[in-house]
Amino acid sequence: MDVDNAQESLRRLGFHPQFVADGMEGFVFDIGDTLLAKVWHTRAASDVRLLRSFYSELSGRPLPYRTPRIRDILEPPGGLTVSIEERLPGVPLHALLLREPDNDVLWREGMRAVVSVLTALDAAGDVPAAREL
Repeated sequence: MDVDNAQESLRRLGFHPQFVADGMEGFVFDIGDTLLAKVWHTRAASDVRLLRSFYSELSGRPLPYRTPRIRDILEPPGGLTVSIEERLPGVPLHALLLREPDNDVLWREGMRAVVSVLTALDAAGDVPAAREL
């Protein structure tokens, strides 16, 4: 699956997708109204449903940041899995680091951000859906 095929699949579902990014696990498209569509490279719909449960459980925890919210999971013809998600504010850390690969301050702050996310997840306690991932 390439980005053009993913975009065409979304058009056939009635969306007007605008390419945003090629993430680690799928292509991401803006579909309007603060929503994104993610066309997963390899995850089946059952895997994405588990991920949605995990995110849902996390959203009820006192975390210092927002977590993804999967509103819907679609299975168009061709064996694809598409999740419809709320757009989170901000810029992916990876994108910032790629823009300034020699910026040591940015890399140190990025590492601190990752550690703070992991620390907050640890403090959130047991998340039963995580055992299924």
